Amino acid sequence: MIEIDIPGSKSITQRAIICSCLANGESILTNPLLCEDSIYLIKGLKRLGIKIDCLENRIEINGNGGIFKDNGKAEIFMGNNGTGYRFLLTLSNFYKNQLILTGNEKLQQRPIKPLVDSLLNLRFNIEYLKRKGYPPVKILPTKVNFNKKINVKIDASVSSQFISSLLLSGIFFKKGIEVITEGRVVSTPYIEITLKVMKDFGVDVFTSKNRFTIPEFSTYKCRTYNIEGDFSSASYFMGAAFFLKKEIKLKNLNYETSLQGDKHFIKVLEKMGGKFEILKNEIVVKPAPLHGITIDMNKMPDIVPTLSVVASIAKGNTLIKNIKHLRYKETDRINAICKNLNSIGIIAENGDDYILIKPFIGKERCFNKVIDPEDDHRIAMSFALFKLIGWDVNILNKECVKKSFPDFWKLFETLF
Repeated sequence: MIEIDIPGSKSITQRAIICSCLANGESILTNPLLCEDSIYLIKGLKRLGIKIDCLENRIEINGNGGIFKDNGKAEIFMGNNGTGYRFLLTLSNFYKNQLILTGNEKLQQRPIKPLVDSLLNLRFNIEYLKRKGYPPVKILPTKVNFNKKINVKIDASVSSQFISSLLLSGIFFKKGIEVITEGRVVSTPYIEITLKVMKDFGVDVFTSKNRFTIPEFSTYKCRTYNIEGDFSSASYFMGAAFFLKKEIKLKNLNYETSLQGDKHFIKVLEKMGGKFEILKNEIVVKPAPLHGITIDMNKMPDIVPTLSVVASIAKGNTLIKNIKHLRYKETDRINAICKNLNSIGIIAENGDDYILIKPFIGKERCFNKVIDPEDDHRIAMSFALFKLIGWDVNILNKECVKKSFPDFWKLFETLF
């Protein structure tokens, strides 16, 4: 049996970093994911004056209690870290000086208008530096006096990160804040992760239908905090078991207690015919013949690339629906998935919010050996699975996996 140690969760790592920075005192994060995205966020917070030390398998953070000093005019470059960028977009309004928040060309194509609109309605001073609705922005210090409870509305139909951004910085509103969502909220499990991490650091958020309320005078508390394994990263190795037709044990995953929405990829694969054994802090994937399904993946957008590739070896068609928000990720993932599947002879059709995959028969269908992930880490890692059935696919810019899983290729090699 092949055994794989799954690294810490990127989603939880970034949220825990924010909470630790806004707590008063030293916090220690154990088993964090020190990937490209995490490092960009850490560098940005250091630029705001937070003391952060990255050591072996832990991060030590001396929080400022939510009181930023004037460190002079600042510019923070976030690469293509859309999550971290959106988290800082709210937090940076409480910095004492002018701040430019920017990123690479890909990040500058990722929408932020709903969040900026909400912040402008609170009378913060934010200016677009290029295209309206997209990074980069200039944030100027304001003297808004929040002497009463704040109510703010947010459209989260594009990204749940807009809600998480407002909530994570909610402690700055000393009289309390109520975040009211409008439209259908996508990727809701990520909001649940935000609420869980905030509660673990001492801030309770009360929820009711479309409302999230942070009480007055809420504060984060410093602590030692262990980061659980990442189910998004685990998905590639779950899929690998069905390509290899071998059992794979995934370690550092606690299915029973985790709030990560991507853990439910197990249920998706079970619906397709897959078999699993759930152990304490481990999961064993047992290969079995798979069949196509129709599935709503609105709550698991990061798993769609993996599912799309796995569906190509299932018997029968697979329809993946309600995934329009995938068009606003690191790339337009719907187009990238279909383009690359079609290029290697697998029929993949797509519409505004769905992908339809028609499986292949035999490895002779590999027409084109070049996969272009369009600098998207999840496309690169998903399409690597075709190597496990002997297809000599060449994945361009394979180092883009550093964004979320720096050791992916090292662990992937152990499958052979």
